[in-house]
Amino acid sequence: MSKENKIKTVFEPIYMLSYKPSSGCEFFEVLENNGNYYARCKIIDSLITKSKVNKCENYWKDCPYRRLSLKSQRGIKEL
Repeated sequence: MSKENKIKTVFEPIYMLSYKPSSGCEFFEVLENNGNYYARCKIIDSLITKSKVNKCENYWKDCPYRRLSLKSQRGIKEL
C-alpha cells in the first residue's frame, strides 16, 4: 500500500501543509498527496494537526506518546 493511500478524507485546513515537515522522531511519518503534505503519528495512528506539527519537529524528544511507546517496547523486549 502506498503512503498516498493512507490519506483518507480529512478536513484539509487543519492538516494540510504546504511544506514537507521533518522530525527526528521514529514514529513521525510524512504523507504526500498532490503536492501537499500531511504529518502522521504512527503511535496514535492519526494525522497531526498543522498547529501541532511544530512540536513534533522541535520537541519530539519530550513527546509523551513517544516516551510511552519506547517504554512499552523496552518492556516487551525484556519479557
